Amino acid sequence: MHAQPDLQRLRDRLGSTVQLRTWRLVVFGLATLLCLSCGGGGGGGTYIPPPAPSIQSFSANPGTVTAGRQTILSAVYSNGQGVVTPGSIYMPSGYNASGVYVRQATTFTLTVTNPAGVAVTATTPVQVTVPPVGFQPTGNMVVSRSHPSATLLQDGRVLIVGGTAAYGFFYAAEVYNPATNAFTSIGPTLPMTSGQSATRLQDGRVLIVGGGSGSFIDDVEQPLGSTLIFDPTAGTFSGGPVLGTARSYHTATLLPNGQVLIAGGLGLQDGTLVPLSTAELYDPGTKAFQSTGSMINARSGFSSGFTATLLPEGEVLVAGDDSATTTAELYNPATGLFTSTGSMTVSRRNLSATVLGNGQVLVEGLGTNQAGSADLYNPATGSFSEVSSFAAVVGSHTATLLPDGTVLLAGGGTDGGPYNAGSSYAWIYDPATGSLQDTGSLNFPRVFLTATLLANGKVLVAGGQTSYTATPAELYGFTTP
Repeated sequence: MHAQPDLQRLRDRLGSTVQLRTWRLVVFGLATLLCLSCGGGGGGGTYIPPPAPSIQSFSANPGTVTAGRQTILSAVYSNGQGVVTPGSIYMPSGYNASGVYVRQATTFTLTVTNPAGVAVTATTPVQVTVPPVGFQPTGNMVVSRSHPSATLLQDGRVLIVGGTAAYGFFYAAEVYNPATNAFTSIGPTLPMTSGQSATRLQDGRVLIVGGGSGSFIDDVEQPLGSTLIFDPTAGTFSGGPVLGTARSYHTATLLPNGQVLIAGGLGLQDGTLVPLSTAELYDPGTKAFQSTGSMINARSGFSSGFTATLLPEGEVLVAGDDSATTTAELYNPATGLFTSTGSMTVSRRNLSATVLGNGQVLVEGLGTNQAGSADLYNPATGSFSEVSSFAAVVGSHTATLLPDGTVLLAGGGTDGGPYNAGSSYAWIYDPATGSLQDTGSLNFPRVFLTATLLANGKVLVAGGQTSYTATPAELYGFTTP
């Protein structure tokens, strides 16, 4: 009768087996989970997403800006790369962005994106104040002169050379100092009067080339082949190399390689002044002039002016002259050759040419029937297109690119007669909107004047025909510092 003990032993065995299988299942399950957490049986690591980007600070200093001035953006962030809009400005963490010009109230947005494409944003507003803008009197010139040259020096002063008056010429130079608002005479008697060019070289010295001598033979003013070098540090003039061709009312363009392209102007041929097509290069390394390719058309700036404008890609756009041509051409420093490009929409006299922030060139002056007109030259297409609403602007004005990207057009006149006192009107052209707006008036009407953008963002307006009775200069810009 051993049935009871045998049954009990069977139950004990079954219980032990069930427990063993249960433990096996538990161990297997844990192993499976551990294996899965390790990336399965493939031997790879688990994908760990990059940490989320974060922005600790984003600010603009100053937060309130005078229109046309700069603010400095700064940011601290982690786990990504930051871009600021508007402008798509890349901004490393912990570094200040370069100055950003602000013309109107703007909210800047910083977007920081990590490698997985996860992004976070932060914003900072910038308020804008618009102070009174206009022309304010500054110091008096030593002499009143028209047709002078004005050159901004590296130290912020302005060198003014030559010029004419109703009854004579000026063989002298003067310097304007913005720190004192004063003009002072500088240097000895110079050989040229007007029609010269003055170009600041890369080393800070100024190359003064050619011009009219004030000496007449058979009623013809003799152009000069001489040049001068002005040293701002020493305040002295010294003789420079001789031109290949004596010329006046030419153009001078500083090229990216430091050479200066001298093109066109008036030269003598059989005792007669004629427009020139020749061009030459001043090389500061050899301190000498060398010939280069000639222009397709002879051009002079004596009565109506022509322009030579350095384009962003390094070529030089030449447009206008004393004739009624609409043609334009390009000089390529790499080849030393001039080639034709598109033509202006109308023939244009007493013109100016200004490179805009987008690389296009605003060419403005008197068009048909003495009416003001303007074109935009597009270097990408080599073509000109007409800009409307310029009928009020006269020729022989000045055109100055301002720090905010707009263009100040000031003064001018419809002819160059000795009793033309010029215009006192001024306008602002905004490339962003294509609009032309009045911006106050000059204190004195002027034609054949100069306008020089100073380091402080203001514009010095000096010289010009003002009935030859006034020597005051004036400043355009914000009336508060």
